[in-house]
Amino acid sequence: MTSNPDRAWYRGGLTALVACLVLGMVGGIYVHDQKTSRQLAARNLAHNFALRLSLRTHETVSPAYMLGAMVKQNQGSLSEFNQLAAELLQEFPLARALELAPAGVVQQVYPRRGNEAILGHDLLKDRARNWEAHLALSKRQLMLAGPFELLQGGRGLVGRYPIFLPNAAGKSVFWGFSIVLIHLDELLANSGVMDFNRAGFAYQLCRVRPAVEPAACEPFAGSGGAGISQPLLVLIDLPNNRWQLSLAPANGWISAAQWIGLLIAVIGGSLLAGLIHVQLIRQSDSVTERRAGSVSQEG
Repeated sequence: MTSNPDRAWYRGGLTALVACLVLGMVGGIYVHDQKTSRQLAARNLAHNFALRLSLRTHETVSPAYMLGAMVKQNQGSLSEFNQLAAELLQEFPLARALELAPAGVVQQVYPRRGNEAILGHDLLKDRARNWEAHLALSKRQLMLAGPFELLQGGRGLVGRYPIFLPNAAGKSVFWGFSIVLIHLDELLANSGVMDFNRAGFAYQLCRVRPAVEPAACEPFAGSGGAGISQPLLVLIDLPNNRWQLSLAPANGWISAAQWIGLLIAVIGGSLLAGLIHVQLIRQSDSVTERRAGSVSQEG
């Protein structure tokens, strides 16, 4: 027959085991709820950023359409380019420069100061970055190129709108491009990229390149270092361009401190429950022994 001390520790051990299982289940539910809550917050943050970025980009390329319309209206000439460009840049502050490129060669830029390096650049012959220019021609649509290092310095995006005019025979022929330049850092800041850091999230932005074999997503901005663990992915549609946002908490969906705290709570709670049960059994056995001794003396 098992002695009283052994019986107390045996039952205390069982109690500790049951408590460990129960606390583990409760802790698992807590961890799941915490992760779900953070994922919901991340999803809201990501979608708000994606919406702002998409709206601001579509809005900021508008001057290229407007310049194109003016060139068409004036049959290929725009003598008041500087004045019109200055007015458009005031209306669209994220647009940093406007250009006209007859036959694909940049001939006019506003403001000229700081953008001199772009003058004379042949967009169609630049093998390093002419893919979007040729695609704009084939699709007859504005194409957003970049992000890349700009010839005039800094990183940016370039919206190129192909302009077609009727020739003497009435056939539509390529005249050139109207172009809007956007600084990447200004666009991201205006779209709320700093909200990620303030909320404790790491992020990465990459450009989806389906035409590349195999399909690739080229990173160009972020705060997550070489990679982000188990990120939430959100696609951002821009004018004939697509980016992907990866977002996750900088310290993981469940931090190491939370895991350690949960482990301590489960183990500590289990041991405490076991010890309390051992103590209760000992007290019960002590009371029983005293009663038995009292009955024996009376007999």
